[in-house]
Amino acid sequence: MSTWVGARAIGSGPGRRGRAAVVGVRELSREGLEGVEFSVRQVTGMPGALVVDVAGEVDSSSAEQFRERLVSLIGGDTKHLIVNLADLTYINSSGLGALVAGCKRVRALDGTLKVCGVRRSIAEVMQLIRLDKIIEVHDTEEQALAAL
Repeated sequence: MSTWVGARAIGSGPGRRGRAAVVGVRELSREGLEGVEFSVRQVTGMPGALVVDVAGEVDSSSAEQFRERLVSLIGGDTKHLIVNLADLTYINSSGLGALVAGCKRVRALDGTLKVCGVRRSIAEVMQLIRLDKIIEVHDTEEQALAAL
């Protein structure tokens, strides 16, 4: 699948010295895991960067598939992931463990994993277990892209 999803101007915020860059995002794949929608978008103009949209619920019946799919995206040319959780309504500890597995994989390749769009209830759990100290959390996808 190769559909243009959108384009955003980023890079003109503080610390970016006024440089603006247009970043397009192109959908690569969309699939449903058990109870979870998973789509992958390529960030044009940023080689090696993907945005992963996760929707639904990541629980014990889908966490292992989620982990496998997330980790399988990393490698080759891909070493930067932004995981957009804006449409995720629930994630259990196994699902959070999948994010940690992805983070370990990208760090082994000198890459980064960032999450964005985290619901307040999920963000509170991430803070409670100090996962926000391991994985960089941004309010919006635009902020996460600008931080790459």
